[in-house]
Amino acid sequence: MEAGLNSEKLLKALNVLEGGVRDGVYPGFVVLVARKAVVALYEARGYAQLIPEVRSMTKEAVFDLASLTKPICTATLTLKMVEKGLLSLESHVSEFLSGWDRGWRKNVRIRHLLTHSSGLPAWLPLYKTCKCKDEFLNAITQLDCEYELGSKILYGDLGFILLGFILEKVSGLNIDELSKNEIFKPLKMSKTTFKPTGLLKAEAVATENCPWRGKVLVGGVHDENAYAMGGVTGHAGLFSTSYDLAVFSQMMLNRGFYGSVRVLRDETVEEAVRVWVENGSKRFGLGWAKPLESTLPQDSYGHTGFTGTSIWISPKLNLFVILLTNRIHPSRDNPACKRIIDVRTAFHRLIVEAVVD
Repeated sequence: MEAGLNSEKLLKALNVLEGGVRDGVYPGFVVLVARKAVVALYEARGYAQLIPEVRSMTKEAVFDLASLTKPICTATLTLKMVEKGLLSLESHVSEFLSGWDRGWRKNVRIRHLLTHSSGLPAWLPLYKTCKCKDEFLNAITQLDCEYELGSKILYGDLGFILLGFILEKVSGLNIDELSKNEIFKPLKMSKTTFKPTGLLKAEAVATENCPWRGKVLVGGVHDENAYAMGGVTGHAGLFSTSYDLAVFSQMMLNRGFYGSVRVLRDETVEEAVRVWVENGSKRFGLGWAKPLESTLPQDSYGHTGFTGTSIWISPKLNLFVILLTNRIHPSRDNPACKRIIDVRTAFHRLIVEAVVD
């Protein structure tokens, strides 16, 4: 094959994903694997929705990416603002947000937010008390430090919510407009957006039958904090397709450019995907996770999303793997959906084993 991937191993990898549908780990999936800029596997199986209606999965399906928003949108935009000189990785949060010039907060820098090492708690159900973005910002600003700044990685949402506020402050645009201008329009990622409407919403994959909102979510952000903030945030809210994500992934593999478009400088991509912080089994770059699975080469970087989404990219193998599922449909309380880690691990192992040159 042109991509240098063994077709039998690829078929076995696809069988693993199909097994996930049969075992109830997720109703359906879309997978896209490419190597050497050649698409080697691009398939859809199962169902986009089970209740209150049944819809088959298609390759054009639009997924709620959940935390993939962090690297694809927020981290990329932050690095773009660094390149433009509007902030730096060493900038203090207090330069942009009031209330961050006192106590433990005064030493928190942009790089701490990007690497999940800021001292902030991982997550809080702020949607239960906060009704607008200003209330979210005030609530996060008043939080106590959960651990010493820079002493460990505590993966979470709150730091990326803050990055969203900072991006809007330095650019004068909301994240939705900023990401369209700086990333999605230049790359022609026409099916990537916050708050999908029209045809994009019609092609959206169902997530949870949400007890809080009293309905099955289709095209509306699943993350409760993101929903309470209006659906456009730094930590969640982005929707996209496997094809659009393939364009983004190839841009990253190309060290910042795709076709005639340059999104990031070579050196910016190199800095983003190297290890910045390490804590036991956790390793992070700037918004990008480094592999915990021994199945993936150590140079790999990627991210996952709570809804059942993932991207992994390996420069060494000139390879990227996009796996989008709807594992929390119809409910996150389905015990089988927690087995997605096992499915991903087995799938990624077969993809790496498929490399023949």
